[in-house]
Amino acid sequence: MGSDRTRIRPPAASVDEFLAQARAEVAVEITTLNPESGEPAVSHIRAAFAGNMHVITANKGPIACAYQALKQEARAAGVEFLYEATTMDGTPVFNLVRNTLPASKSWASRAR
Repeated sequence: MGSDRTRIRPPAASVDEFLAQARAEVAVEITTLNPESGEPAVSHIRAAFAGNMHVITANKGPIACAYQALKQEARAAGVEFLYEATTMDGTPVFNLVRNTLPASKSWASRAR
């Protein structure tokens, strides 16, 4: 028998139940979704925040449909909400601006 953390449990009936049972520090959200509403991905992200989990998503839907609210909810929960993989296959656009260039102002960018 493994410890409680490694013990195999019966399958969860829902994503919310799985997240509650997992007691993970990070949730990676890559579910299929409705592009008009961002669901069920938005709800999965919120459930992870409710469980004090950091969230990494590669889905554009939650960003397009609920970015401001999710960003505020993550901040209120004291967790990270990372979505770098939603742009150009993970090119570090957001982290570059947020972490490397905080005192700089970007006036424009263009592709050649």
